[in-house]
Amino acid sequence: MSARTDLSQLLESYTGIEIKRGGLDANLDAFLARRLPELRVQSLAEYLTRLAPHSAELELLLNAITVTHTWFMRDPGQLAIVSELLGRRPTLAPPLRVWVPGCATGEDVYSIAILAEQAGRRVEVLGTDINSTALERARVGSYGSWTVRDLPDVDRYFERGERSSFLIAARFKEVVRFERHNLVDSPTRSDWDVVLCRNVLIYIARERARSVVESLADALLPGGHLLLGASEVVFEVPPQLDAVYIAGRLSLRRNQNGERRALQPAPSRSLVPHAPRERWQAPLPALPGSAANITEHPPPAASKSQLGTGALLLRGHELLDRSDLTAAITEYQLAVDSDATLAEPHMYLGIAQYLDGNLEAALHELRAAAFLDPALWPAMFYSAVCFEALGQLEAAAREYRHVVRVAAKSPGSRLPRRHSAWHEDLIQLARKRSGSSA
Repeated sequence: MSARTDLSQLLESYTGIEIKRGGLDANLDAFLARRLPELRVQSLAEYLTRLAPHSAELELLLNAITVTHTWFMRDPGQLAIVSELLGRRPTLAPPLRVWVPGCATGEDVYSIAILAEQAGRRVEVLGTDINSTALERARVGSYGSWTVRDLPDVDRYFERGERSSFLIAARFKEVVRFERHNLVDSPTRSDWDVVLCRNVLIYIARERARSVVESLADALLPGGHLLLGASEVVFEVPPQLDAVYIAGRLSLRRNQNGERRALQPAPSRSLVPHAPRERWQAPLPALPGSAANITEHPPPAASKSQLGTGALLLRGHELLDRSDLTAAITEYQLAVDSDATLAEPHMYLGIAQYLDGNLEAALHELRAAAFLDPALWPAMFYSAVCFEALGQLEAAAREYRHVVRVAAKSPGSRLPRRHSAWHEDLIQLARKRSGSSA
C-alpha cells in the first residue's frame, strides 16, 4: 500500500473526507509540495508519522485542504425557508436555535442573524467547522466586497474597515458563536430547531455521509428542519425525517416518533407545485458537483454559433453554482435557442428546471437531451428523479434501469476525473432505485 493511500485513509477515518471528491486532491498536492520541504521531510511516509490525531500538524493539513469558499445570502431560495420559520414564531417566543456545521468563515451564520433581525425575531446561531483558521476569521467578522455582493443595504449590517473591508456589526456577534467540531463526531446538543449543512456532504465518503445525516437528524428537536445544499446527494433518508416543502424548497423535517410517514407538506404560503406523492425512501439527489463538471464534453467550438452557445453555458454554470436558478435558467434557455441540436444545453436547462421545482418542464428538456445524445446518462438520471418526484414510480424505475445499462457501456465517460467518485455513486443509486442487480 502506498503512502498516498495511507494518507487518504487516515483523512477519511478521522474526518470522513474522501480526498478525491470536489478537487480536494489538488489542494492536498499543493500543500504537500510546499510543506514537506519546509519540514525537511524526505518522503510522504515520513510525513505520515507526524499526523497523530489532534496533532498541530494534522490541524494544519486540514486547514489547508478544506474548502472555505462561501458568501453572504448564498442560495436565497433556501434561506427563504429560514425566513419563513422565523416569521411563524410568535414575537415573544424563545430564540430560534440554528446550528450551521461546516460554516467555513461564517457567512451563513451571520446571514441567519441578519434574517432574524429583518423578521423581528430572536435567534441563536452556532457555527462549527474543522478548519480552525476559517473559524478565527469568522469570529473576527471581517469580509471583502466580493462576499457581501448579494447583500442589499450593506452599510446597515457592516462597518467599513480598512482596504475596502466590511466588519459585521457588533450586535450580530451577540447572537452567534463559533466552535471547532468534526462533523463525523456526535453533536454536542440535540435541541436544534434548524440545522443548515450546505455543500459539506459532497466531500465526505458515501458511507460516512449516511451516518452524518443520521447524526444531524438526531440533533433536531421534533419538528426541527435539516437543510442540505443543492449539490448534496442523500442516499438514505433517516426514518426520523420527512421530506416537506417550505417556501418552494425542500426541507427534511424531524417527525415526532421516528417512523417513516407519508409526505405531508408543512404549512406554507408558497409550496412547490409538484411535491412527491409519497415519501422518498432514498435518495434526494441534486447536482453531483458544480454544473461545469457534470460531463467532460465541452460544447463544440467549430462555429460562431457554437462559440456563443458555449459562452452561454459557462454563464449558466456560474449562476447555477451561485444557486441563482432564475438567471441560470435564462442563460440555458438562450443556449438552447442558440443551437437546439446540442444535447448539453437541454440537459443543463432540465437540471436547473428540476432544482427550481418545474418538473414537467425539466422532463421535456432532459428527454430532448437524451434523444440528441443517447449516451448522455446524466440526463436520463435526472429524468428518473423527476418521474420519482412526480409520483410516477414505474416510469422512474424504467429510467433508472436505462441509466444503468447506458452507463455500463461507457463507464466514466460522462464524468471528469476529479469527480470520478460520483460516477459509481450515481450508478449505484440508479441501480438501487430500479431494483436492479445489473
